[in-house]
Amino acid sequence: LSFIDLMLQIQKHQSGIENFELEPVNLRPLVESCVSSLRRTLEEKNLKLEFKSSDDQVILAHPRMAAQCINNLLNNAIKFSYPNGVIEIAWECSGTTTVLSIRDYGTGFTEDVKQKLFDKILFGGASGTNGEKSNGLGLYLTKTLMRNQKGSVGAHSDGADKGATFSLTFNAL
Repeated sequence: LSFIDLMLQIQKHQSGIENFELEPVNLRPLVESCVSSLRRTLEEKNLKLEFKSSDDQVILAHPRMAAQCINNLLNNAIKFSYPNGVIEIAWECSGTTTVLSIRDYGTGFTEDVKQKLFDKILFGGASGTNGEKSNGLGLYLTKTLMRNQKGSVGAHSDGADKGATFSLTFNAL
């Protein structure tokens, strides 16, 4: 069912069925709400979450779309982190944009994989460090949602088993 729901979300956002307005959104409460919804999953792997930003930042976004993007990246960080690890969340404003980064110290990825990360169909989805299932479409949905908000998503890893950093770039107010 989650796969079907994800496919419907992708189709809806690609075809412009949903009308939406971008609005000022305070980033810290939005991120905290996303973290709260994933608290149980964090605890199951005994993962520590560290906020590297303390300031409030207002972005121009669609609240539900932005939350979905943050949830997708947090879910992936949890899924691909090793138990007892750390996930770092930070944001930084630079002129007209704000970049939210989520960094894990898990499985990471190679340059070959990076080229396919945001494709509509990856390779059936990689399994997490505890065998968690993945359909491989979450990052594609994130890319679509960020484009709809006039933003972008990026990814970086120094290679296999060297962790990963995913970033969301929003317009700042």
